[in-house]
Amino acid sequence: MYFMRKIIFITAILTIALSGILYSQTEGGKVGEVKQISKTAGEVIVGSPTASKDIKMGDLLYVRVEGKAVQLRATFPMQTISKCRAEGPNRELWPKIKTGMTVYRWKTGIEDIIPVQDPVVKPDETRTDKRLRLRTQRVMQ
Repeated sequence: MYFMRKIIFITAILTIALSGILYSQTEGGKVGEVKQISKTAGEVIVGSPTASKDIKMGDLLYVRVEGKAVQLRATFPMQTISKCRAEGPNRELWPKIKTGMTVYRWKTGIEDIIPVQDPVVKPDETRTDKRLRLRTQRVMQ
C-alpha cells in the first residue's frame, strides 16, 4: 500500500512537470522560412518542402520582427511555396521582413509573448563597478 502511494505520487509529479514543459514552448510550430519578398505586390513568399500539406488557403502564420509578431495570411499555397499577405496590428512592420527568417503557425495569444533578452552591460561599466560605486556613495553619505 505504501509502495503504491509512492508510485502514484512520483507519476503525478512527472506528469505535471512534463505538461509544464510542453506548454512552455513560446512559439507556434515552425512552418518554413521566408524565401522571397515582393514589395510591389505586398507579398511574402514562404518556402517549405511540405508546404502543400502544412499550409492551406487562409491559414494564419507569423514572423518575428523586432520582437513583434507580424501576422501573415496564406493567399496562394503551392507545393513547395506559399504566397502570403501581411495583416493584423503589426502589418506596418512587414517591409522589415528579411529572407531566411523563420515562419511559424499562428496560435492564440502569440502576440502577447515578449522574447526574453539578456541584460545589457556596457563594456566600460561592469556589475562590480556599479556595486563599488554604490558602496562608496553609501559610505560618503
